[in-house]
Amino acid sequence: MAVSNIKRNSDKKEIFDLQNMLYVISLYENGKPDVIPDGIFGDETKNAIIKFQLGNQIEQSGVADYNTLQKI
Repeated sequence: MAVSNIKRNSDKKEIFDLQNMLYVISLYENGKPDVIPDGIFGDETKNAIIKFQLGNQIEQSGVADYNTLQKI
């Protein structure tokens, strides 16, 4: 199964699952959530992705692309 980009207008469940993963990662990395899972891809989600990408030497696009999802 191919992994698609998760971005604005993606499936709500995909966004929610991504947000859950970013939420858990943020608890371990900095002790505070950068995003609250709600299934809506807004600025909070985009900024959490950028922060994750920056910390993992991935191009900061704000989109959960293949490379980002593989690291998550």
